[in-house]
Amino acid sequence: ARPPRSSIRLSSRAARAASWRPSDSATATATEPTTDAGATSSAETDYVTSSCYETETSQGATDESTQGSSAPRRGSRRGHTRALIVGCNYPGTPHELSGGVNDAVCLREFLRLQGWRTSARHVRLLADEGHADALPTRRNIFAGLRWLVEGAREGDTLFFGFSGHGGHPHGSGDQEPDGQEKALLSSDGRRVTDEDLQDVLVGPVLAARAHLTCL
Repeated sequence: ARPPRSSIRLSSRAARAASWRPSDSATATATEPTTDAGATSSAETDYVTSSCYETETSQGATDESTQGSSAPRRGSRRGHTRALIVGCNYPGTPHELSGGVNDAVCLREFLRLQGWRTSARHVRLLADEGHADALPTRRNIFAGLRWLVEGAREGDTLFFGFSGHGGHPHGSGDQEPDGQEKALLSSDGRRVTDEDLQDVLVGPVLAARAHLTCL
């Protein structure tokens, strides 16, 4: 049986992002991820208050048994859905976190409860602890982003979620309005900048007139 909805509690911002549905209009929407000077980690957010590992394990067989069903699903959307979710705990480093991976697992479970298909064909999870499709290195994040937008077309709904460190690298951002470049930090300590995300993610989505939510 599915767990009660109260077992996964998200902030209003996260809930709005993950449960958003495109309207009948074909206008493209893209929300760029934001970072601040500190860590964007689960320790500083309120949207995960309990572990989803037990839920993930107990729901595995049930979830996969319904992935191929052609019956209408609650919250079904026009077009295809795809999600790339990244969780970084940076184990064994001075920047180690305790909840980045749990955030990512809970986001995937929340999407499932909203009616999203969560098999590997529709959702990829990158994490540096626990069970994941791959490690969240810079190379794998870029590969995941390219997979996310590959074949995107009008009416598709895409989701990119990241939980880990982010900030403003020193000595960069000459072309930024505020003089500061924004970046996410991969598990191998390399940066994924806002310009990278614009080129690899946001640009192709806008060109395809698909819908994109970034969290």
